[in-house]
Amino acid sequence: MGKLQEYIERNQVNAELVDLGVPMTTAEKAAVQLGTEVRNIFKSIVVTDTKDNYAILVLPGDGKIHFRSAARVLGWKRVVMASSEQVLKETGYAAGGTPPIGHTTAHPVIVDESLRDYKFGYAGGGEAELLLRIPPEEIIKTTSGKFASLQR
Repeated sequence: MGKLQEYIERNQVNAELVDLGVPMTTAEKAAVQLGTEVRNIFKSIVVTDTKDNYAILVLPGDGKIHFRSAARVLGWKRVVMASSEQVLKETGYAAGGTPPIGHTTAHPVIVDESLRDYKFGYAGGGEAELLLRIPPEEIIKTTSGKFASLQR
C-alpha cells in the first residue's frame, strides 16, 4: 500500500485511488484514459515566492494560473512555479502526479473557485499510473484550504 492510500485511510478522507495501469503524464492523457473531459482532471501545481514559501494551487485540467491573482490570494509579492526538485522535497511526490492532499510538509492549498460545484474530479494519485478521485470540498476539508479565483 502506498503512502497516499495510507494517508487516505488514516485520515478517513472521502477519496479513492484509481489505477489505470498506464502512466499519465498530462491532464489530457488522463482524460482520454478515463473517457472524460480535461476539465474533470484536477491539476495540483506547486508554486513558490522564491523565499522558501510554497503553496499548492488546484485547477481544472484545462485551466491556466493567473499568477497575479495567485500572488494576491496568497499575500505574496510574486508567484512562480516550483522546480521538480522543490515539488518532490515539499510534497513527497514527483511533479506531474502530485496529489492535492497528503503532502510531506503542510502548505496552503488554494482550489480554484471554478471547481466549487464539482461533485468530484480526478487529481494526481502520487504515482504515474494512479489518479485520486476526490470531491473539491474534501480537498478543502482535508487541507484546511480555501476556494479562490486563480484564473483570469
